[in-house]
Amino acid sequence: MKNYQLVFEWPKKKLPLKYKREWDLVRVKAREDKLLETLIKISQESESNLEISIVKGKKNIGEARIKENSIMIAFYGSSPYIPESVTLYIPGHENLSVIDELPFIQSGTVENLRGRKEGNRIEVIFRAEVRGLELYPRFEGEKPEITLRFIKDGYGKWEELCLEEVRIKGEKEEVRLQMKERKL
Repeated sequence: MKNYQLVFEWPKKKLPLKYKREWDLVRVKAREDKLLETLIKISQESESNLEISIVKGKKNIGEARIKENSIMIAFYGSSPYIPESVTLYIPGHENLSVIDELPFIQSGTVENLRGRKEGNRIEVIFRAEVRGLELYPRFEGEKPEITLRFIKDGYGKWEELCLEEVRIKGEKEEVRLQMKERKL
C-alpha cells in the first residue's frame, strides 16, 4: 500500500488528524486507500479554499484542491502541467464550481458554463483561459471552448466524476487529452 504526504497551508488551529507543522505548512500522512477519507476530513475543517500537494517520497505526484466542499484530485505522469487523471468529488447537489480549479485552466476565467447528462456520463462545456507550458502558447490571448467528459459514479453522499476526455478548441487549433481512470 502506498503512503502519501499531503502538504498544505493551514492556520494555527487544530486539525483532527495526525500532522507535522512547519511554519504555515502542515504535513499529513495518508495511505492510498484512505486518501479520499483524509481529504474529506480536511475539507470539513477548512474555512477556505485549499491547494494540497500530494507527495510520495520526495516527488510531488499530484494535487488536490478543495473549493466549497468539493474536492478535485489530479495525479501527474510525465507532464507536470497536464494531469494523467482527474477525479472530482462533489456533494450530491452537483456544484461544479470546482471546475475552476482544474490544473490546466486559469482560475477565475471560466464563463458560459453549461452541461448535459446521458445516463452515467456528464459533458460540461465552457470557455476559459488555459495555463501550463504545453497549452498556454497554443491558445495565448484567447478563451477557447473547453469540453470535459466525465463518467459519474457514487461514493456515499458524494458524486464521483472521473474525467475521461478533455477537448480544447481554439480559433486555429484543437487539442484532445485522454485521461486515465483512477478510482480511490
